[in-house]
Amino acid sequence: MKICYLADAESIHTKRWIRYFANQGHEVHLISKKPGCSIQGVQLHLLKRLPESAASVAINLLATVIQIRKMLNKISPDIIHSHYILDYGLYGSLAGFHPFVASAWGTDVLVVPNQSKILRALTKYALECANMITCDGENSRSAIIDLGIDKEKLRLISHGIDTSKFHPGRRDEALREELGLSGHSTVISMRSLNQIYDVASFIKAMPLILKEIPDAKFIVAGDGAEKEALMRLAKDEGILGQVIFAGSIPHERIPDYLASSDVYVSTSLSDG
Repeated sequence: MKICYLADAESIHTKRWIRYFANQGHEVHLISKKPGCSIQGVQLHLLKRLPESAASVAINLLATVIQIRKMLNKISPDIIHSHYILDYGLYGSLAGFHPFVASAWGTDVLVVPNQSKILRALTKYALECANMITCDGENSRSAIIDLGIDKEKLRLISHGIDTSKFHPGRRDEALREELGLSGHSTVISMRSLNQIYDVASFIKAMPLILKEIPDAKFIVAGDGAEKEALMRLAKDEGILGQVIFAGSIPHERIPDYLASSDVYVSTSLSDG
């Protein structure tokens, strides 16, 4: 089968989907705005970057859809699969290709439709155009049904955990020593440093934790638009010396960081 994905090439979730089907012997193509994907057996098709402004949103949408239609005509896939309803799901719906699968990731159906009537209408339109919809949580499934989407099109696919990789036995004392964590209780957050993940609440809680556990250390992994602001917040709270801003951690190292910490915290405002 020839499968074409429309998705963020830098996302680990995208990479998992396309790697699985490529390994099964399918011909896999990926249309994306980003170049961050190099997987054997997957052909990446990059969309041209367009100038962004409030006045050019509709023009850019039209231009992007035209690009995608040309790519799809050349690829001639058997099926297309978009990840994240706005924007790749909307691109897929406007491309007019079928069969069309759309995957919701959480925020795109739990938060975005509530931000304005226009976004709600666009989200509903993209979902209605899909022949099948996947989501990863009951809350996302309920939100999609609340938009008036036929529940018969929905498939719930829960994200699993590979316990051969993610387990306490991977605790790495050398890594803890390298990070200056030896002898310290350690709390880690691994969400992206963007507003929806509310890492600021994690940082604001740190002084309260330090009152009870003075030797505690904190790891803030990930990157994002709020990184500089979060570092300033840690400084203002007087706990910058207790916080390690680890940046983006390679996926293969994530099990080691988690196993080498004592507590994992997610302060996300929305999740599947």
